[in-house]
Amino acid sequence: MSFASSFGSLSTRKNVLRILVAVVVFQLIFNYLLPERVSSPLNKPSFEESISTPSKSESQGIPADGEVHIPVLGGPEPPFDPTEQLSKIGSEEKLNGLSNTLKEKIKADVDSKIPEKLSDINNDKSLSKLESGSSSSSSESKQLKEERSFFKKAVDIFIRNKPEGIDNVELNEQAPSYWYIDLPNPTFTIDFLKKFTKMSDEQLNELKKKHSSLKLDILDLEYPKGTFEGKGIVMVAGGPFLSTALISIRALRETGSKLPLQLMLTTSEEYDKDVCEELLPKLNAKCMIMEEIVGKETFQSLKLQKYELKVLGLFLSTFEEVLLMDADNLAVKDPDYILDSKPFKEFGYIIWPDFWRQTISPYFYDITGVEVGEPIRKDGVNPEGPNNIRSESQLSDLEGTIPDSTCEAGQLAISKKLHHKSLLATVYYNLFGFKFYYHLLGQGAVGIGDKDTFIAGLTVFKESYYFMKQRPLLFGYDHKDGWQDTTMVQYDPEQDYEYYQAAKQYLIKEGIDSRINLFLNHEYTGNLRKKIDESINKPKPEVQFLHIHYPKFNAKKNFENGDYEVNGHERRQFGPREKIKNDLELDWELKISRISQWLACDSKIVPEDWKVENKQQFCDRLKKHVDWLIETSDTPEMAQLKELGV
Repeated sequence: MSFASSFGSLSTRKNVLRILVAVVVFQLIFNYLLPERVSSPLNKPSFEESISTPSKSESQGIPADGEVHIPVLGGPEPPFDPTEQLSKIGSEEKLNGLSNTLKEKIKADVDSKIPEKLSDINNDKSLSKLESGSSSSSSESKQLKEERSFFKKAVDIFIRNKPEGIDNVELNEQAPSYWYIDLPNPTFTIDFLKKFTKMSDEQLNELKKKHSSLKLDILDLEYPKGTFEGKGIVMVAGGPFLSTALISIRALRETGSKLPLQLMLTTSEEYDKDVCEELLPKLNAKCMIMEEIVGKETFQSLKLQKYELKVLGLFLSTFEEVLLMDADNLAVKDPDYILDSKPFKEFGYIIWPDFWRQTISPYFYDITGVEVGEPIRKDGVNPEGPNNIRSESQLSDLEGTIPDSTCEAGQLAISKKLHHKSLLATVYYNLFGFKFYYHLLGQGAVGIGDKDTFIAGLTVFKESYYFMKQRPLLFGYDHKDGWQDTTMVQYDPEQDYEYYQAAKQYLIKEGIDSRINLFLNHEYTGNLRKKIDESINKPKPEVQFLHIHYPKFNAKKNFENGDYEVNGHERRQFGPREKIKNDLELDWELKISRISQWLACDSKIVPEDWKVENKQQFCDRLKKHVDWLIETSDTPEMAQLKELGV
């Protein structure tokens, strides 16, 4: 009997051959295709490995190998985290449980991707290379993949995971806006917050599917060597915001700041040759054009607007450790230390608070695969009372969710090396912000935009961060109809870290639940803050930034709109010096008004958006205001500027 005939009939041999081909194909899928999507533990840490229990040196914030290490406990370091009082064994058990949960979740995500891969198998051009078994083809493919830029691969991920075939997310009604220092009434429970956003099954399924794919893609995208390096400051500005940014940059150098700065412009049309090539180099700054980095065609296809651009500018900057500042943000003390501060070294991420309570839709956690647990925080309850049951608790008090206070993104400090995964997710939420994620993260409450996308990315990828404790302050001025706020005041993060760590220890020592919201507008917490201040003997944080929101420091618009006076007389935008000097020792309003005068009238280089036909009248009005500020200043020396030579 021949060898061939031993396999039976022709049809039988064909069936056996089909089975063998199927086995080979499945081997190729699991050995070659899936490893390209999910990190192999043999060559790089998996997601669950990235949250393993830190070593003793790491848990104490001490670098073990010369690099910065971040304690990753699946979320932020809340104002007073009771988990620190757990035993070491308890902490390890919690971490191991979290690791197992993540492992199961990632496995489910991977399993959900297999049918998609199988359906595409006939059209997958990469498969032909794998089927050939050629080691040289595999090597060439790997080399080509490595040569593609990190930015190009990231943009490919964003475009590939764009939600399609569904309507934009809309609201049934706007969620209410409550101050963080006030207890909400009604309580922002899951059921309460779920009623504001319209969400069809088709929308929910498409958003979940694309986000699940996004996470896998991000997990597989290795941090690039050589793309990012060094420390620096980043601003995103162009067009009408260019001059405002120049005021902020010049003010930075007046504080003594020496970190290099990258000014991110959106398109080549925003490039002002004189500003970018003559003025900015004297301020240790340079222009970078986002459109050129990404590619003009790709950039235009994204159709970005407003807040969506800022996060992309942060991502495309070449610094590895970044202090991001808005163009209308003023540093009133040298901020360079922030990237060497204790909270930055420990967490690699610093976020400043806004005034408002969180109004995130529960659909966001469903879409992103974040498991919402039991109550662990006490922001939404009376500080003297216990937590409510889960169904009656504030959503932001539940484990796994974003803590209660909203974020303010006028400034932010980040290590891209430690947080490139969450940053990629943040970019994604902004690229599709106006269509989907801005509504999901705010539901129409005060402050739509990029600000809470940062903390959203951190939450989804369970990365730690330091959230500033000191609440922001408002500066403003009086007029005949009342009071107008103009400026948000933010504080020194290192001093904040030291003061509130000491406050936490005081609460623990006194046997007080250290999770309570110390800033509640409540008699109990008011008295408690006084006791803490008297007992810990540490200075409260000093003012670090002034985020000037209305009106902006734009000399041309201020001149045209008559913003230098109110009710027929000159006015100070931050308020009278005698009212604010305890918070702001130096007269920074005089400083930036003098810088505005310099840029508009004294500099050889004036940006296009500040050029006016009636320059003499313009400059005379600026001079009148600056002279008045000098006369009413308690620190008139702030009118003196360092020599730039332009």
